Amino acid sequence: RTMNYNIFDYFSKYYGRGKKLKELIFRTKELEGWPGNIKLVFEDHSERFLPSKIRGNLKEFFTPERCLYCLDKLNQFSDIAVGDNYTGDSTGEGSSSLVIRTEQGACCWEKIKNEFEWREVSIDKIKISQKIGERCKNYKYKKLKNISINENIDKLEIDEITRKEYNELLEKISLGEKGDYTRIYIKVVKKRLYRIVRKLFKYKNK
Repeated sequence: RTMNYNIFDYFSKYYGRGKKLKELIFRTKELEGWPGNIKLVFEDHSERFLPSKIRGNLKEFFTPERCLYCLDKLNQFSDIAVGDNYTGDSTGEGSSSLVIRTEQGACCWEKIKNEFEWREVSIDKIKISQKIGERCKNYKYKKLKNISINENIDKLEIDEITRKEYNELLEKISLGEKGDYTRIYIKVVKKRLYRIVRKLFKYKNK
């Protein structure tokens, strides 16, 4: 779910205070290590850091629609796949998960593996950490979009919750594409306030 370039305009408008954004670094480890904060660099050379949670809150608005229908998160046709390690076995500097599928991939790895600090982990652990099970939703989104992959998609039952969720995602993507940044900003702030209130309520009940 790589974000599109409209995210530059969004950050310039709400975090630049009239200054033009020169550079956007989605993940910098300068402050708190992995998975990294957002770093904004402006034309006057001033900098601003934003928490990683903001990146997560904005993804649904600035992700291309086609990402809703992607089923291949682990790059099943590649010799070697590399991605962020969310298995819980990582340092503050971060690490990567490596999936080797073919003899050719294994041969390449054998030649370079001594250059790395590494250890084996089960593929099931990687699948769980990457939330591969949630790709079932994307199958359903394909059906709602009327995209056919095979006969099995026609057998999927679409519940009202999935239908509503899909329509909400399309609405958010539409806001990002149209540049309706005010509504996006309000929605993101509301989401953050809701989380704060919920935490306070839980703390009070304790």
